Amino acid sequence: MKSLLVSIICAFSTPAFAADQLDRTEINRSLSQIKSISLKHQGQDGVWFPRQDAEFLLDLVSTKLKLSLDIIDNQNTQIDALKSAVEGYKQSNKSYLELAELNRKMFDTAMQHIPNLNPPEPSWYENTKATFIYGLVVGGVVVFGTTYLATKALENK
Repeated sequence: MKSLLVSIICAFSTPAFAADQLDRTEINRSLSQIKSISLKHQGQDGVWFPRQDAEFLLDLVSTKLKLSLDIIDNQNTQIDALKSAVEGYKQSNKSYLELAELNRKMFDTAMQHIPNLNPPEPSWYENTKATFIYGLVVGGVVVFGTTYLATKALENK
């Protein structure tokens, strides 16, 4: 989850496409040099700018303001994506904490019941007493069987 969050931040943290066209220091310097004169023309108040300043202001309003608004929109999208990534990370942490708590409870329950657990009894054929008895029976049958067969073989001769 952390790597997903980092990749989202890196993807949305790339500079906006118009950032290299907007140099704030140049704009601020140019704005500080603009001279305006207030005047009245045909009964209406207005402001007069020299031609060079008017062209700069027109360019600023028509192009650079539009680019800066695009940058702001991209940053808003970036902020929304980062907020959702952080929210997802918080939910993931909450889920991990719930899972850890559940595992801790299961471990505590298991540890409470371990002393009461008895090892399973071996199967009837794995019991050492039964193996000894089966050995005696099989050994006795083999001894008596071979004796009987040997006796029968000698009688037939």
